[in-house]
Amino acid sequence: MITSQPTHLDFPLSGNVRIRQVAQFLAMSESTVHRRMKDPCFPQPVRLSSRLVVFDAAEVRRWQERSKAGYSPLRDER
Repeated sequence: MITSQPTHLDFPLSGNVRIRQVAQFLAMSESTVHRRMKDPCFPQPVRLSSRLVVFDAAEVRRWQERSKAGYSPLRDER
């Protein structure tokens, strides 16, 4: 059976996404996403119910572009 790997084209431009989608898009584990959530610069999730947590897809994309460009708020906002 052939399975396809998710691509950046599969990640929505806007709307809500689950942590698994964020992890796949950013090429990191879900555990790493949880650790990154402690960083105030990382997109923060929104709790929709007691068991449903989502991220804003556009915010995740912006964070990825800034991190690829080497943006660091501590270094760049002096």
